[in-house]
Amino acid sequence: LNDPNPNVRASAARAITDTTVAGLDIRLADAVQHETSDLVRAEAGVALLKSPKAEMREVGLRLLQHPNPDVRELVVRAVGESGRVEWVDRIRPLAKDPNPDVRQAAERALTRLERK
Repeated sequence: LNDPNPNVRASAARAITDTTVAGLDIRLADAVQHETSDLVRAEAGVALLKSPKAEMREVGLRLLQHPNPDVRELVVRAVGESGRVEWVDRIRPLAKDPNPDVRQAAERALTRLERK
């Protein structure tokens, strides 16, 4: 997450599957809050959705309100894939997002989660 290239930082965040490694969730949360690249912010937020800590998952969920529609779309897709039905109400408003890609991702995520 420290590489000067934002594509490398995004790939590193995307590759994280175990957020229980000591201090990793804090680094990811820092990336969500302070990263200059929206792609890196989004990938870090998606990684945090897998955290066992509710407060860290919440950091990732806040990106559903990000001004960049690409970030919202990436995070809503991850929420849909998470299987966490308790997040349905968090993504329902995105089914009316001004961006058609975000709307479509939200509709798919809602369909997936509401089947559970």
